[in-house]
Order: sequence, then structure tokens, then C-alpha cells
Amino acid sequence: MSDLEGPQIILSIYNNMKLVGYGRAYIPLQPKLHTVDVALIKPQSSTLLGYLSSFFGYQPELVQPKMLANCLGNDMIVMTSNGKVRLTLNVLQQGLHKLGYDVGKQKQH
Repeated sequence: MSDLEGPQIILSIYNNMKLVGYGRAYIPLQPKLHTVDVALIKPQSSTLLGYLSSFFGYQPELVQPKMLANCLGNDMIVMTSNGKVRLTLNVLQQGLHKLGYDVGKQKQH
């Protein structure tokens, strides 16, 4: 399994009800403490009306942020980079084989 397969985490980051950005990262499967940097992206208005409404506080948001997980149609959305978030993940390996993930040699109990 490559690093670009497997479970993902989708982030929606807000600060005082204002969208900071969305992010996506693959969760490592190796059991240990991992640090993952996630780039944040933010949708931009794609119409003149949307651009003008941004002066009145309107901010475009994704209806379903989970669409970022499969990348289908993401090229149709105008996004801009908006910083990054650092995640610290403590990964445990229990029951992954039953879910269909090949994580290498398993101990037999």
C-alpha cells in the first residue's frame, strides 16, 4: 500500500464562525506517533456576484467537505492556499486487517 491510499482525515477549520480553510491528509498506518502537516485551502468566489458579496462578509464554503477525499470535480472549484495545520497522530494497529488494509506481517494470537 502506498502513502496515497488508505484512510484519510478531512479537516474543516473555523475561527469565530469564519472559515479558515479545509485540509486533507492520509493517516499513516504504521503504529507510532506521527506528525503530519496539512495544507489548508479555501474556496474563492467564481462569479462577479460572489466576488462583490465578499465585501459584505459573504464567504464561500463547501456544502460537503468530504468531497475533498476523492478529488472528483475538485478541479472545477477555484481554491486558494491558506496556511497549514500540524497534526500529531498516535496510530495503533488493531483490527486493520479485518477492514481490508494490508499493513504487513501480523502477529498470530
